Amino acid sequence: GDLVLIRPGASIPIDGVITEGVSSIDEAAITGESKPVSKTIDDEVVAGTVNQDGSLTVRVGKLGDDTMLAGIMHLVAEAQNSKSNVQVLADKAAFVLTIIAILTSIVTFIVWLIAKDASLALERSVTVLIIACPHALGLAIPLVVSISTTLSARNGLLVRKRLALESARKLDIVLFDKTGTLTKGQHGVTDIWTTKGYSKKDILHLTASLEQNSEHIVGRGIVQKAKDDHVHLDAVTNFAAIPGLGVKGILHENEHYLAVSYRYLQENKIVAPKEISSAAKKAARQGKTEVYLLSDNKVIGAIALADVIREESKATIAALKQLGIKSAMITGDSKDVAAYVAKQLGLDQYFAEVRPEDKAAKVKELQSNGQKVAMVGDG
Repeated sequence: GDLVLIRPGASIPIDGVITEGVSSIDEAAITGESKPVSKTIDDEVVAGTVNQDGSLTVRVGKLGDDTMLAGIMHLVAEAQNSKSNVQVLADKAAFVLTIIAILTSIVTFIVWLIAKDASLALERSVTVLIIACPHALGLAIPLVVSISTTLSARNGLLVRKRLALESARKLDIVLFDKTGTLTKGQHGVTDIWTTKGYSKKDILHLTASLEQNSEHIVGRGIVQKAKDDHVHLDAVTNFAAIPGLGVKGILHENEHYLAVSYRYLQENKIVAPKEISSAAKKAARQGKTEVYLLSDNKVIGAIALADVIREESKATIAALKQLGIKSAMITGDSKDVAAYVAKQLGLDQYFAEVRPEDKAAKVKELQSNGQKVAMVGDG
């Protein structure tokens, strides 16, 4: 596709992928996020956002009516054109009251025409018609809904149907999908365990150096943790993947290391030190993934990773509780994983081991019990 140069301070006109440059992007107009988001090569940018402090070269992906911004504008327009129950009721009331106003105006004209003259009768009938006509009733509700949907869009909430917005005030429970909704859908480091002679930084440094060429999601999570902690990575040679079990390589020219799964330890009859194995078992019950670092076929440390919980998830659950609305999680993960995440977030309940095709049935089950249910997820 074509390449577009986006200078600092310029609005991004297209959806695309960065091919050159590093900058921070103001995405408040799209997501409602007040803090600029750091972007670099291969990151996506969308039309309507603003480039902050660096020049970017972007490969065009979508433009015009195909952009995310255009889609948002279409949804807002669709919401404003749809009618809620309140508006339908108001329209019916306005119609009836308009008929009454017209009939009253006609009666007024006839009465004053008989009593006085035509000019005075016309004046009185028009006055009654203007005062009695319920034009404000027909305008008030659409105006309020139009303002509320526009304001919601500015804060990252897109309302597709007004009826849904109206029904939201009666909610009893909100069901959240786990992966990608309550969590980031990315593996992040949660624990680092060491043996004598090694610090947590040492274990992270060695494991991340070994994993830096890995394409596995777990390896990327460890490398990202090292970058976040500003840990320098050493060059790795003779890097090789052990299919389904981990990776191996040489660091510092002659030191052989392996970063492997628990299954590798089992298959090779390697026993982890007690201080690591007991902590790792507990982490496994919480649905975490463990990576063991080996040197000379001995476990010298281990790292646990898990799907990272979004920072805003706790605040959202707390806000729902203040409104008296229950929150629950529905996920295909095991009961142990679901229980751990639910406890971390303070959810009222959770439904584990639910297949994607059964989630709709769970919503209907709750509705059949008389509850008003909202479902939040990525599809």
